[in-house]
Amino acid sequence: MLNKKSHMRSSELRTMALRQKHQIDKQQQLLAAREQRLRFLKTQEANETAVTAEGERLRRLRERVEAQESKLRRLRALRGQVDLQKTYNVSLVPQQVITTARCTITFATRCSPEKTS
Repeated sequence: MLNKKSHMRSSELRTMALRQKHQIDKQQQLLAAREQRLRFLKTQEANETAVTAEGERLRRLRERVEAQESKLRRLRALRGQVDLQKTYNVSLVPQQVITTARCTITFATRCSPEKTS
């Protein structure tokens, strides 16, 4: 009878050991799945961080381009004003020369000693 009792106990122990082994295997599989999920989430987070950083870099570049375009528009406007002023000055120079020449001629004829005597 003692032998039968110990045999039952050993079969119970084997069953218990087998059940525990299955539980351990299942837990290892769950742990492996969780580790894989964690790696995936970390990779996804790194990708999102990279995308966010790239977006921020592009935003700063756009701002810089807009600032440069604004400066370029102002420079072109100033250049247009300078060109307009040059054109205006060029058109005034011949009139001033003619006017100055007329005054000189007129002044010379009026003030010349030959004519006054």
